[in-house]
Amino acid sequence: VILFLSLALESTLFDQLTFYGVKPDLLLITVLIYALFRGSISGARLGFVYGLLEDLLLGRFVGLNAASKMLTGYLIGLGERRFFKDNIAVPILVIFGGTFISHIFYVLFSTIVSGQSQFNFFSQHALPFAVYNGVMGLIFYKPFSKYLKTEATRIKYK
Repeated sequence: VILFLSLALESTLFDQLTFYGVKPDLLLITVLIYALFRGSISGARLGFVYGLLEDLLLGRFVGLNAASKMLTGYLIGLGERRFFKDNIAVPILVIFGGTFISHIFYVLFSTIVSGQSQFNFFSQHALPFAVYNGVMGLIFYKPFSKYLKTEATRIKYK
């Protein structure tokens, strides 16, 4: 449900809400929050699935989003036990940093695949993209984290 809602919002409503030429990546925000609560392996799996679906539906090269979201989900998931998730600074920093990391991976892979340097795109869009995702992440963090905590409690006591 979250996947299809994120895709629908990203390709309709948020397509009109651009900020310095960028729009929020709700799939990446979901992967980052999920990895923060479920760890590196789960974050990598979800990142790969969401990224591959995004590549198949919207991407130019199949696999770029899958690889970048998978690696980013894995790296953010490494901090699962290290972060105090109720601190408001944590989601801002995780989503900001995760977006920046994902952009680095995407530009690196895109440069390798296309043979053309994409670092100009990175220098112009990475910071506004990370800031925009960080702000949007604040909106989605609370309800999504509440859902993940409730689900974990429910599974634990079954």
